[in-house]
Amino acid sequence: MACISRIIHQNLIDVDIDGLNVKLIKLSDFNQDPTELRTVVDRNEGRSLGLSAAYSPRAGLRLLAIADTSTVIIIDFETDNSKNNGRATPPGDSATTAGLDYLCDHVLCRPVGFVYGFDMGPLALALWQSHDLRIQQAIDMQCAGPRKTRAPLATVQFAIGDTARIFDVNIVRVFNDYICHVSNDPSASQTTTPLAQRAWIAHHISQLASMEERLADVPPVNTVKLSDTILRFLAKASQDSFQLDEKKPKEVTRTVAVAFNKGRKQVDAKVNRYQHKIRGGKNQQARIHMPGATTGGGYSIPANVTVARGEGVRLKVEGNISGSRVALITLTGREDPTAAEVKRAQVVLMILQGKMGAIGSEGLNPWVHQIYLDPGEEFAWPAEWAKDTIPPIKFKLEKIPRPLNSSQVKVIKRMCSQADEHRVSIIQGPPGTGKTTVIASYVLTAVGAGQTGIWLIAQSNIAVKNIAEKLADFGLTNWKLLVSSEFYEYWHEHLYAHIHSNIIISEEFIEKSTMKQLYGCPVVLCTLSMLSSNKLHQLGAFKMVPLRNIVVDEASQIEIGDYIPVFTTASTIRKVTFIGDDKQLPPHGQEEIGELQSIFEVEHLRKHMLLLDTQYRMPPQIGAFISQTVYDSQLKSSEGHPLYETPNMTCHFVNVAGLQVSVGTSWKNPEECKAILQLSSIFQGQRKKFKIITPYDAQRTLIENSLKEAELQWEDTCFNVDSEKLLGNEEDYIVISLVRSWELGFLQDLRRTNVMLTRCKRGMVIFTSKEFMQKYGKNSLVGSLLGYYDNEAWIEVKEMNRTIFV
Repeated sequence: MACISRIIHQNLIDVDIDGLNVKLIKLSDFNQDPTELRTVVDRNEGRSLGLSAAYSPRAGLRLLAIADTSTVIIIDFETDNSKNNGRATPPGDSATTAGLDYLCDHVLCRPVGFVYGFDMGPLALALWQSHDLRIQQAIDMQCAGPRKTRAPLATVQFAIGDTARIFDVNIVRVFNDYICHVSNDPSASQTTTPLAQRAWIAHHISQLASMEERLADVPPVNTVKLSDTILRFLAKASQDSFQLDEKKPKEVTRTVAVAFNKGRKQVDAKVNRYQHKIRGGKNQQARIHMPGATTGGGYSIPANVTVARGEGVRLKVEGNISGSRVALITLTGREDPTAAEVKRAQVVLMILQGKMGAIGSEGLNPWVHQIYLDPGEEFAWPAEWAKDTIPPIKFKLEKIPRPLNSSQVKVIKRMCSQADEHRVSIIQGPPGTGKTTVIASYVLTAVGAGQTGIWLIAQSNIAVKNIAEKLADFGLTNWKLLVSSEFYEYWHEHLYAHIHSNIIISEEFIEKSTMKQLYGCPVVLCTLSMLSSNKLHQLGAFKMVPLRNIVVDEASQIEIGDYIPVFTTASTIRKVTFIGDDKQLPPHGQEEIGELQSIFEVEHLRKHMLLLDTQYRMPPQIGAFISQTVYDSQLKSSEGHPLYETPNMTCHFVNVAGLQVSVGTSWKNPEECKAILQLSSIFQGQRKKFKIITPYDAQRTLIENSLKEAELQWEDTCFNVDSEKLLGNEEDYIVISLVRSWELGFLQDLRRTNVMLTRCKRGMVIFTSKEFMQKYGKNSLVGSLLGYYDNEAWIEVKEMNRTIFV
């Protein structure tokens, strides 16, 4: 049989073994003669084998490694058949499948003995999705490791203990990249060495006497007994998670202020932005880079993050750093997954292990069936749900403290309905259409009718806070907002000043007296991430306030897989309303990962969609343009807008002949920054309220620092388009810096551009150049806006003092 053999030496732990014999075999050759694998299996009959995989960028299984103590067999499947979440006939000679048959019968579905691997859930699902192969007797290594993290390094450290030296940096590197990078010739790439080492370390740990009892308690992954329907749902969720995880940077560098404690050999460092905070993680290694006195000088030393809290991080170092200085910290390896990401992976794994009850059989959880699978005409909600004693809700317009338009009334009545056909409701709310007013009106009505178990959730902390403030504005006080300490403390406490008495921060969850505040509380607000983590379940929050009626804001920004922990584990949910706008921000990563979906992209759910059709925020001039170009002329502007009949221009383009300058992976335009400082000074002198938006973080930083140096308003003034603080936010005047002087870049993204152009209440000022707009920008949404004004919106920088901003 044709195979490529080589000897490698594992460098993960210090144990006395000879080199590993790694044999790479193409599937076509393996199907002709599986002798090499048979040799390994025969000498390990009934004993453990280690497994590992390398994947295509689309999460299709490309290479599979099978290891014992001295040998690693790697099967190259030669292609990725997982396109469109479908399965295809395995590659190779279709008339000769001896190798695959042997692999299935004696490794994947071996009758005696177990196979062990890290992240066994995704591996098992990729086998089925890519190659129609099932597996049983498969043990996930991390399930036998520390309970608080699934980081492979932590599992290896836990298993090895003090019996051998562990090379942390090498382990992080080996588990940092699961992608097969050289698709035409894997043997020539660096993929096969870490792949072999991952399979070997899984086998080695499974042989340790100290791990025998813990591994015996781990239920095996078994896809043999699961239906294609269940596997299709799980494979899609796993594939999406994998691709999102691969998008996370493998190395980041942060600028910090450091102070060295020589006696304790530790460094205290501080970052200056919440977005740049450093989280401690088992998957990462750190280095501190100290600048020299002259250009090109300096030095760096290794460090370990020991404490990360708020703006500060403490690192243990071996070398010496003198004084307090500005330095760089480079973190290699991906951040640990969030609590919600861990919970999502856990749920998928538990289903594969048969620990989720009915969901693993044909008696599907109705929410899984409704949300993730096309239910068809025969689908019916459980009959007993209709018998639940739910107080009827009668919507009374006179009880609402704000005037409502007809589309808002229709939406609120739908949200109040308990009929089966309304258990899933989707509301499209374009910018400024009163989504938080609708949510607050629904809550006021439902609570007034005696309903409890209402959970209001969103993707971002800011959106949750905005809803809470609207509840308070409506006179509602009997609710609690759960917010993470990481977001609240040090960074954003000031944002909650008006609703402070209703807040419970996550750091206080462990106090029973604090959690008792939920008793008798009909409404709870939190992010989807917090709702999806294990913490609230463990603390009994869902017993105090059952998950019964869920309202999801920003639903168009949430990938449907993120709901898996909620819809697969909560048995009390009876109604869900999704509110969002698929014409604005999509789920993170959707541009690169086309398979990602929000609720709004699921065709069988769109039939439940209603539209909020009247906007109150934007000046009608701008509102009419947005309606025409983005919303098929279905969006009306309120006649009550203060600028409804103004003859004055509400949008201006300022001509700035500046050039975009590269800053790492971002861009800045210094000339636009200078011009914006002039307008900021004018606006402050006129006491106008304004915010500045730019697509690029480098420009945001430049503008913010320049405002600060000029002693102009700078705090909570300048935002990146994707900023959590910007979403759902608005201001009288919006100042936009496009930055670009060639190519469209960000402006090709209609949805993000739509976010940028729909924040103003009175006027908008866009900084760019005539040359750029004429040559590149005319085919963008911004270019269409300029054309809407017949190019009459242009002014020069020197004219800003004489311009009327209504």
